Amino acid sequence: MTITTEDALVAKGHLDYIADRWTDLRARLQPGGGNALSGMPGGSEHPSPIDLHVADLMHEIEEEARSLGHVLLDETEDWAPRSSRMPVLLYDVAARYGHWTAGDERTALAFCDWAEEYASKVRRALERPAPPDYVGPCQGVGEDGAGCGGELHLRQDRDGGTCRECGQEFTREGQAAFVREALKDRLMTLSEIASALVVLDMEVPYRTIQSWARREKIKPASEDEPLYRFEDALTLAATRVPAA
Repeated sequence: MTITTEDALVAKGHLDYIADRWTDLRARLQPGGGNALSGMPGGSEHPSPIDLHVADLMHEIEEEARSLGHVLLDETEDWAPRSSRMPVLLYDVAARYGHWTAGDERTALAFCDWAEEYASKVRRALERPAPPDYVGPCQGVGEDGAGCGGELHLRQDRDGGTCRECGQEFTREGQAAFVREALKDRLMTLSEIASALVVLDMEVPYRTIQSWARREKIKPASEDEPLYRFEDALTLAATRVPAA
């Protein structure tokens, strides 16, 4: 089988498609379906895990992009990526698609097959229904007055719902205010802070939160344990300028 110019351009298009959807994949990393708030009434002990399927897919794509980039650096004299980060790296690799499709047929086929396979994987991952957002524990008192144990979730297009455990109605805005008040004096790990900010619709990259700690913008409550006051992180998140 001979790789035609059309086949090569299709492969480039697949890589560009993956790069175009990188931000969408990153948004899918947070599944939103767990009880992400340690220390909240009814919450679990552990932060909500990321979507491992999407995380693995992004890792595989990034590793391949870096591998292809190293080949270009080794085998060409006029190519260098504008950035070592995704998705810019993948865009720059895709722009030099001819390095693989114009030479050895086996290499060209492998390049085209990989591009088509992973574009398809990305499409399927993004076409899955988005998981509902976790918006915190139910505020209901429960039948015995001890508090409802329900955990509340909302689809992204909904502003309110009803607790499945006790039937109490709730709103996204009301839950955000409740969670913010309940958590502001809590001591948390950095990962718990990241999960709590997601619930409050104030998502901050985990690396940024780590940077706050390194630069002592947030400080541990004691030298014995790396626990930080959530209110300090909340203040920083509220004043953070969104990235352009």
